[in-house]
Amino acid sequence: KGLEALGQLLPGVRIQYVDLLDRVRERSVFKWSNVLRLFVRLVLERVMLVPMAVLLGTATLSFRKGGAEQTWELTEHRENTDLLGFVLSGELQNRALAQDLLLFLDSRRPPDMSLDDWNNKVLTDVDIQSVPGMGQFDIDGLEPGEQQGVLAGGVLALGYLTLCVLVIGSAIGFVYLQQVLVDWSTAQANHVTWMIAAG
Repeated sequence: KGLEALGQLLPGVRIQYVDLLDRVRERSVFKWSNVLRLFVRLVLERVMLVPMAVLLGTATLSFRKGGAEQTWELTEHRENTDLLGFVLSGELQNRALAQDLLLFLDSRRPPDMSLDDWNNKVLTDVDIQSVPGMGQFDIDGLEPGEQQGVLAGGVLALGYLTLCVLVIGSAIGFVYLQQVLVDWSTAQANHVTWMIAAG
């Protein structure tokens, strides 16, 4: 959505949507070279490429004949999207497609179901975290084994920094309290001197 908004803001730029469905089995990895190519094309050709997933699916409707008025009544409505099958089979590897699928599923929430109930149903029925990059702690561009090492190193660094802040804070607090005690004892000595001089 950000690329589309940027393309609309720039004068003379044509927005071109690029379908991602042919990349279902390709792992999406962030690369600075791709960002550079995107902006070079924007400057030279005045074209902003916006990735978009076209979700193919089917809707099955069941009807029954109504009363004497010869009307038909909808009794059942089922929807299925091909991309959902790729997730369930473990073939979907593209994070951008998985995010578009989640947006689509959000828009298909039944009107009589609460948002929390629908989210819980989607997350339990669709293993979206099996798609690389969709896990809560996934780091773009790293293999799962490498991610564990980076996360462990991050936890270690955070613990070390916390310890440093605590030690420095304690030292500053100690110096501050020592200064307060010196000031207090000086004030007491001045008070006693004043009492002696006044008396």
